[in-house]
Amino acid sequence: MKYFNEDSYQSETDSSMSEMIVDDLNLDIDEPKIKKKRIREKLDHLTHEEKLMRRKIKNRISAQSARDRKKNRMQTLERKIEILCEDRHKILKENAILKKQNEQIIAENSDLKKRLAEIENRLSSFNSLESSIQINSINSNQVNLIASDQINQINSTLQMNDRIDLDANNLRLNTESTSFESAALINET
Repeated sequence: MKYFNEDSYQSETDSSMSEMIVDDLNLDIDEPKIKKKRIREKLDHLTHEEKLMRRKIKNRISAQSARDRKKNRMQTLERKIEILCEDRHKILKENAILKKQNEQIIAENSDLKKRLAEIENRLSSFNSLESSIQINSINSNQVNLIASDQINQINSTLQMNDRIDLDANNLRLNTESTSFESAALINET
């Protein structure tokens, strides 16, 4: 059996033989690709060596097209991986920022709760003083003004505390949803 040698192939075959092989492969790009029933050609007119060369050329072309398809598929997947990694890094950065803001809001909230507790203590001590001091010595109008000021301070502190609690809850929900999205992206990769 004779093995295929490119140098000997080039010297042994003439241009008409190579044209015939290329024509047999139907590589015309301009023709629309219509699925036709595959009809095998009868290759009785070719010698055994020509049939082997024809098969080897077809195998080469088929192998090259398979390698090209694989390369394109790999490039597409690599681009998708790069995009997903970039998205993941963005989400992780955003998550870190939101966590930092959440910690700040929680600290501010605890500080306001302490201040509210102090004001409530003052108010309770003021109420106990008020009951112990005779109302006759203090003008009732002054007591009402002081009490209303204290009550207004407490109400504004409570409203501010409620707003901070709402902001902290919203931020916590945003952080959790961002964490879930980043986990979903990581699972997809």
